[in-house]
Amino acid sequence: MLFVGVGLYISGVEIPQSLFQKLVFVINIVLHMPSLWKNTNVPYGIDYTAYINQAAQFANGQTDYSQISSLQGPCFYPAGNIWHYLPVYYLHTYTHQAEYYMKFFHFVVHSVITVYMSKIAYKYLEGEPLRA
Repeated sequence: MLFVGVGLYISGVEIPQSLFQKLVFVINIVLHMPSLWKNTNVPYGIDYTAYINQAAQFANGQTDYSQISSLQGPCFYPAGNIWHYLPVYYLHTYTHQAEYYMKFFHFVVHSVITVYMSKIAYKYLEGEPLRA
């Protein structure tokens, strides 16, 4: 995407910001789709099951952070990691396709971040000061 954007900029092609951001979002999702249906035994590596196990312990009442662990070892990440995987744990209790929902959610978040990065790039190219 960056290569295409730089190429269009160098060649003088101007695309309206709103159209460009919609294209970035859609193209980013489309490019991620093949990995959604990629058949793997473990969707995010060996740590994914550890995160789900640790979230399950928290959901079942374990609030002592030093006691939360999995087969891969104790929980090393901050508590926010457990809160992040808590909805995924609950989703796993209702459906066997939870990892697909989680992957798609990450694709959407990545696409939104990419759109905001393009907004920053447009502000930079226009010479406007960046404001929060």
